[in-house]
Amino acid sequence: MNHQPNILVVIPARGGSKGIPRKNLRSLAGRPLIFYSIRNALASSFLVDVYVSSEDEEILSISEKFGAKVLKRNDEDAQDVVTLDPVIFKAYKQAEAIEKSNTILS
Repeated sequence: MNHQPNILVVIPARGGSKGIPRKNLRSLAGRPLIFYSIRNALASSFLVDVYVSSEDEEILSISEKFGAKVLKRNDEDAQDVVTLDPVIFKAYKQAEAIEKSNTILS
């Protein structure tokens, strides 16, 4: 029996950046930028639950294709003035509920 705890990885990937809009979808060496964050998180030697939090449907769709779980962020939490603290906390609460329901269904 493995007693190693699961680690929650939250990758915040807002689509509405002012500096470089939708930068997470920009190509780097033939892959969208978000791919590299997801790949590195999934390659962890720990048990990880990798979630991408975004308000952008395309970012969420691509993230799922690369193996991440996704959390739809509401538009209010995707504004420039919102810090990462509430985004990460809400993602944690959403992921916790999802993981608990998956455990119950297993």
